[in-house]
Amino acid sequence: MSDLATVKDVSKTYRLGTVTVTALAGVSLAVERGEFLAVAGPSGSGKTTLLNLLGCLDRPTSGEIVIDGELASAMSPSRRAELRAGKLGFVFQTFNLLPVLTAWENVEYPLLLGRRRADVADRVRAALADVGLGDRARHRPSELSGGQQQRVAIARALVTDPALVLADEPTANLDSRTGQEIVDLMRRLNRERHTTFVFSTHDPRIMKAADRVVEISDGRLL
Repeated sequence: MSDLATVKDVSKTYRLGTVTVTALAGVSLAVERGEFLAVAGPSGSGKTTLLNLLGCLDRPTSGEIVIDGELASAMSPSRRAELRAGKLGFVFQTFNLLPVLTAWENVEYPLLLGRRRADVADRVRAALADVGLGDRARHRPSELSGGQQQRVAIARALVTDPALVLADEPTANLDSRTGQEIVDLMRRLNRERHTTFVFSTHDPRIMKAADRVVEISDGRLL
């Protein structure tokens, strides 16, 4: 397999008043195409910062990030937005569904942003079927369980057929049985679609399912 994403000697610092906080310090990492990769570490270790940089939601203070052959760390904000819309999918700990929209409309939303209109209905229908929610398409988030909401979020992440899905603590707000179902679902989709998944997590179920686990502590890979 070839590398889909690479992080080369990346550091990220923030200013909090007069204090400089180092979130990442010289991190290098290669993510292979089709990989199911877990980035493990305690709260405050830098794993979410790393995912945000891979997802082009933020820029590194120094170092390079390459996504599918493109130097993402040097892109303009508009080009990074295009990259996010075209090649990246996101799954969040708190689901981040729009409460006024139905499951169908939440999944449909990124397709409309990307101006893909010809096959929108077919893509949404297939994405909801893939996560087992074809019969919940017209329900709003408040009418769904936590596990069902996370399934909608996964369908939303996959509906654009992204090269890379970034999942930030996706099982943290779920009970143990539902969390295992979500891990199994994402692993199945990874194998069937060959979509690359990168997780930030401290969930042993995700680490057990992963092809590889990298550990991070105090902004450095161990």
